[in-house]
Amino acid sequence: MSVQENPELHAQLERLPEQIRTYYDTYFTELRKGLASPDLFSEAVPDFLRGRKKVLTISGTDGVVVAHFPAELGLTWSDRGSGEVLLRFPIERNAEADRYEFVAYPYAPSSEIVEEIVSGGEDVEAGISPGVPWGVGGFNEPQRKVDPQTEQVTWQAPWTRLVYADYNNLSYFQDTERAKSEARKDLEPYLRDMDHKELDEVRAPGNIEGTGIKAGDRGIVLEVFEHPRPALLVEYADLEGQTKALVTYSIDLEEVLDVFVDRDFLENREPVSDQDGTVRDGTLDFQADERMIPGQLVHA
Repeated sequence: MSVQENPELHAQLERLPEQIRTYYDTYFTELRKGLASPDLFSEAVPDFLRGRKKVLTISGTDGVVVAHFPAELGLTWSDRGSGEVLLRFPIERNAEADRYEFVAYPYAPSSEIVEEIVSGGEDVEAGISPGVPWGVGGFNEPQRKVDPQTEQVTWQAPWTRLVYADYNNLSYFQDTERAKSEARKDLEPYLRDMDHKELDEVRAPGNIEGTGIKAGDRGIVLEVFEHPRPALLVEYADLEGQTKALVTYSIDLEEVLDVFVDRDFLENREPVSDQDGTVRDGTLDFQADERMIPGQLVHA
């Protein structure tokens, strides 16, 4: 059944742009309030959580895809055959506000939109299939691909956040309390004085010389000690999961108490690209076709 043949869904899609604006305005307000807090290890916070965003919503045959892009990233969609530009969002280096855009892609399933439209043809392992309801899914940071031989990051998604919801779950964007919770959850790994427990994810609060660990690198709490003083044992691994260092911190992550480094690993590994970098001050060109309808979510 098409959208036009489903009056209830048609009405939901007409309301959705305002709901998405409200949802992500709430998210950004909570996120930026947290980013300004002195309780944050500011040096560890990755670039993709900072700055103004372009929020692009695309509707397809079975759901909607919402992608956040840095405001300073120019985006162009062009026809696959002719190269004609169908849609363009300019570079905004000093954007003072987030920008929202809404587009209908009437004949494409969400799985195609995720891979072909917003990810430039890369399989980001979204885990959705055409015609099969999936609920709500997504990523709260850019997906990356790594060469297993060199451990180099070979590709990083141009988006900084991605959410895809099937047409049975558009109510997801009505819950602004969830938006606040998502923002707080995104900042948790960078907070001081968290009550950490085993298997929690933490982010390195600063660089650790001689280890290859940089501020913001992801670590996992292996053990929480109470004696002889409260402390955390954190494992840092490379992008293939191989341990590169074990670091013992004070319980608040403010002080490095001990470091064990796998020297053989460090000496033989290839340099790894910055895990937290994102595409900035650039322009990306995507291939599309004439079925893209800018400026609306409700299908013609």
